[in-house]
Amino acid sequence: MVNTAETTPAAVASGPGAAAGTATAAAPSAGQQGGGNARIALIGTGGRSEMYIRAIFGKHADTAELVAFSDVNPGRVEFYQRLSQELGAPGPVASFDPADLTAFIQANSIDRVIVTTPDYTHADYIVEGLRAGADVVVEKP
Repeated sequence: MVNTAETTPAAVASGPGAAAGTATAAAPSAGQQGGGNARIALIGTGGRSEMYIRAIFGKHADTAELVAFSDVNPGRVEFYQRLSQELGAPGPVASFDPADLTAFIQANSIDRVIVTTPDYTHADYIVEGLRAGADVVVEKP
């Protein structure tokens, strides 16, 4: 479904391709165009983020790279840092402050942002990710 009320160049769509919903920019991302792995940043490291992290290091390891994750809780970041190492990360996964999402996306050529923050924060991160030029996957609208 395309949100025709969107006034920016990026269209918002959702569909069955993600665990729940996907918001995407209109054009393919750089990683998709170049045939390389999609560079992914995950924002929000609550319980649902684990299924995405496991999928990135498991089933999608040939097509996706977890570049960084972010959360306001440093303990959660530390927990997922250890999990990423156990799942085969070649080194520490970067982390960034949630307030720096746009700058991080642009400075690190992020193709896709996965939003697993509390529901009431989804819209802000979705819009920010799209405006910064990344595709956005969200567990639910």
